[in-house]
Amino acid sequence: NQVQEELERNKAEAIVDKFSVQSDLLKLMKTSPNISKARSLDGIIEIEIRDEDSEVIIYGENGDIVNTARELIEFEEKNYVVPRSLVSRIIGQKGKQIQEIIDRSNIAKVRFPSDHETRSILNMSKSEITKNAIIILIGTKQANENACTMMDYLVGSLNEIQAMHKQHRRLDSQAE
Repeated sequence: NQVQEELERNKAEAIVDKFSVQSDLLKLMKTSPNISKARSLDGIIEIEIRDEDSEVIIYGENGDIVNTARELIEFEEKNYVVPRSLVSRIIGQKGKQIQEIIDRSNIAKVRFPSDHETRSILNMSKSEITKNAIIILIGTKQANENACTMMDYLVGSLNEIQAMHKQHRRLDSQAE
């Protein structure tokens, strides 16, 4: 019981960061290996995850360590807009391409919303939605940034390949 009393005393003197999390993201956060990394940071007193109100409370010795822990564990959704014509190539054969991005960037998962959800996210008309799609990246801020960088490279490469194919077809038709 002495350990519990000391923990409560340390928590009372701690820098506290309390934030709400969507319940589906809270589940991902709880199972992420980052939660144990954050809890083992020097200067973190405790990290509480409260399912009943979808809340996370970080107790730490100083603001910097509390912010570091939050960056490690806080999950967010990032909307990545892509040309609809590239979606199947981004996914790749048997999902291999998108899985590689998930694995290398350490995001938790990706989600492909319905056209209706995409329209409401982007606030677009039906005709505009035929040109674009959204890929929702779900992970920590850093993981999402990594995934966006990889997606930028992939989309840029696929756009270049498409442009080269168009030019090749144009040259072929001129040659005939």
